[in-house]
Amino acid sequence: MHFKCTAEHLVARCEGGRNIQENIVAACWWCNTRRHRCKHPLSPAAFQVYVTKRLHADRWHGKRSTSADVPN
Repeated sequence: MHFKCTAEHLVARCEGGRNIQENIVAACWWCNTRRHRCKHPLSPAAFQVYVTKRLHADRWHGKRSTSADVPN
């Protein structure tokens, strides 16, 4: 369930974000439900940097890929 694809509003609707294409991106359920719960959520650009760094470090959602994760 954590990796189910959802529509993430870059600017939250509660902060005036609109339901327009430029404000919506695909995100997993985990990110979508947690990003805006922070007192000071990261800006869309800062969150993109955060995600990119975590992906490059192979540390996204606490899962580390192994050769067993890659199908033959």
